[in-house]
Amino acid sequence: MYLSAILIDFNTRVELIFMSYGDKLNEFFSGNSRRMIFLGHMLSAAPHPIIMCIGLLIVGLGWLSSKTKFRNLTGSTLMALGLLFGSATTFIWFAGTEADSFNFLSRLSTALLPLSLTILVVAIVAYGLLALSLIDLSTRCNVILLKYAAIFFVLLMIMVLLVTSIFTYSITQSSLPSLLGLQTLLTIFEGLMLSIILANFLGNTLVSVSFIKERVKLISPHFRNSQPGGIVKVRIKWFGHAAFMLTFRDKKILIDPWISNPLSPVSVEELEQVDYIIVTHDHFDHLGDAERIAKRFNSTVIGVPELVMSLERGGVQGLGLNMGAFVDVNGVFKVALVPALHTCSAGGPVGVVLDIDGLRIYHMGDTSYTAEFQAIKEVFNPEVVLVPIGGHYTMGPREAALALKVLTPKIAIPMHYATFPVLVKTADDFVERAKVLAPNVKVLVLKPGEEVEVP
Repeated sequence: MYLSAILIDFNTRVELIFMSYGDKLNEFFSGNSRRMIFLGHMLSAAPHPIIMCIGLLIVGLGWLSSKTKFRNLTGSTLMALGLLFGSATTFIWFAGTEADSFNFLSRLSTALLPLSLTILVVAIVAYGLLALSLIDLSTRCNVILLKYAAIFFVLLMIMVLLVTSIFTYSITQSSLPSLLGLQTLLTIFEGLMLSIILANFLGNTLVSVSFIKERVKLISPHFRNSQPGGIVKVRIKWFGHAAFMLTFRDKKILIDPWISNPLSPVSVEELEQVDYIIVTHDHFDHLGDAERIAKRFNSTVIGVPELVMSLERGGVQGLGLNMGAFVDVNGVFKVALVPALHTCSAGGPVGVVLDIDGLRIYHMGDTSYTAEFQAIKEVFNPEVVLVPIGGHYTMGPREAALALKVLTPKIAIPMHYATFPVLVKTADDFVERAKVLAPNVKVLVLKPGEEVEVP
C-alpha cells in the first residue's frame, strides 16, 4: 500500500498541472461547439483519461522501439514508464467509488486493486531488468510475462478511458449516448465518482504534506478523505431551535432559518452571507425567515417541491427535491432528503443529509423515533447528526439517544429544545442517556451563537 501512496502522489502532481490550465482551456472551448465543450470538460474536470492517453502513447512508443536495434534499453524503459504513468491513474480511478456503496464497480475495484498493483510491480521490475540486459528475451517465460502484463494494463486503461469519456460526454450533452450498448455500460457504472478516493484507502493518509497544501488551494477537491485530519473542514453554528449555519470554503448553507427565534443571538439583518437555504418543512419555527433571507442574498432555497413552489411565487429562487438519492448542487455539495415522522401542510416533512466532500451531516428536522433511521444509517451513514431532543413535537431525550444508538454517528449536536414552554429546557438528560445508549458518540452541546468545526 505504500507503493499505492507513491503512485497516487506522483500521479496527482501530474494531474495538478493539467487542472491548473484546464479552466482556461475549458473557457476557450466553451465558446465553440458542444463537442468542443466536451473536450474542455475532459481537460479541466477529468484529467484522468488524458494522462492515460499519454501512458498508452508511451507504451506504444516502447513497443515500436522494441522492434528496432534499441530494443533492450529504449523500448523496455518506455514500456515500464508508460505502464507506471497510465496505471497509476487507473488505480486511482478504480478506487474512485463510494466506500459505502455496494455496487458492481465497488466490488470490482476492491478485487482488482491489489492484483493490479502486484502485476504492475512484476512488470516494471521485469522491464527494468530487460532494459539493463539482465534477462534474455529468448526465454519464452519472460516473453509471456512481459507481453501479457502489458496487454493487461493497456486493456485496463482503454476501458477506463472509454467509460470516463462516456460519463463526461453524457453530462456535457445533457443526455446519454444514443447507442444502447453505451447506455448499458454507463448503467453498470452507476454511482461512479470520478474524483473521489475510497474513504478507507490507506493512500489517503500517506500522501505528502506538500501535496495536501497544494490541494487546499483548488476549488473542487480531487480526493475524498473523510478520515480524521482530512482536507475539508465544516464550521457548524447553532442559532437556537433548529437553525444552523454550515460554512465551508467560501460557502454558507443555512438550515431551517428561524433566525428570529427567542434564543438566537443575531437578527436577520446581522447575517452577512447565505448562499443556500434548506427547509425541512413549512412550520413557522423551521421555515422561519427563509423568504426574507433568500431575497436579501439571492439565495437558493432547497426543499420539497410544494414548499419551494410556494416560495418561488414570492420571487425566491428554489430547487425542489423529493426524498431519494443525493443530488449534486452546482458542484458545491450534495444533498438528499430523507423521511421524517411528523406533520405539515406543504408536501410533507423531511430530514436532510448533506455530503460536503465526503463529510455527511444529517439534520433530522422535526421527527419522532422511526424505523427509517436504520435505512438512513445503511444508505447514507452520516458522521454528524443534528438531533431534536425537546419532546412534545419531536423526540424527547430518551428517543433521541436511541436514535444515536442506531445511527452511530461520530458527533451529535442536540437541537429543538428550550424555545417553547412545553419543550425540554436543557440537554442534560439527553447527554446522560447518550452516554449509556451510544457511548461511542461524541455529544456536543452548543450555546446559541456558538460554532464548532468538524470533523
